[in-house]
Amino acid sequence: MEHRRGACAKLRASRGVLRHAPRGESTVAGFWARNLISNENPLSPYVADSDVAALNKLTPGGLPAHHIHLKVGSIIVLLRNLNTSKSLCNGTRLIVKKLQTNLISAETISGSNNGMTIGISRVCNSYIDESPDGVSFERFQFPVREAFAMTITKAQGQTCERLGIDLTDEPFAHGQLYTALSRATNSKFIKVFAPNKPKDDEGNVLIHNVVARGLTFD
Repeated sequence: MEHRRGACAKLRASRGVLRHAPRGESTVAGFWARNLISNENPLSPYVADSDVAALNKLTPGGLPAHHIHLKVGSIIVLLRNLNTSKSLCNGTRLIVKKLQTNLISAETISGSNNGMTIGISRVCNSYIDESPDGVSFERFQFPVREAFAMTITKAQGQTCERLGIDLTDEPFAHGQLYTALSRATNSKFIKVFAPNKPKDDEGNVLIHNVVARGLTFD
């Protein structure tokens, strides 16, 4: 689990794990999306921002990346609700079992239907930017993201047997530290990476726990 300001560190961690995973018959496969501008105006002074090459570099929150790197055994997370009655919701984690050009076969590793195998196809993912100079577009891509590492916010509701927490940067919002430390079923299986942090007289690492002012607890 990553906590750094922004999702870049989380993405680097996921790809680092993927790159150093044991080499077997499975190799890393790349899946590219097709982007379509929703509100294109050729007379707009910001038309350069609507260029396909520029859109390919954008990954707004909740949207899959233009280019996804996966292999059999990868951990992924759903970015949208597919079937709520079967607990296939935004945030559900899965492990990839088979990769095809337009289909990912994966097994759920979280939720009430743990161990269920499903097929994930490419879907149209819409992004709407309501700002005056914003660019709205649609991305035809698998609604998943690499999830060997997750941000603390995205990890809410997850349960892990073993957990590593990167606190290179300390939590900055109310409840983040509690959310991170409560994701595992047993504290014995939690490892925290917190370099260059102060220690108490007994050598214990000190982490700042952010609690919003004005809150009262009965």
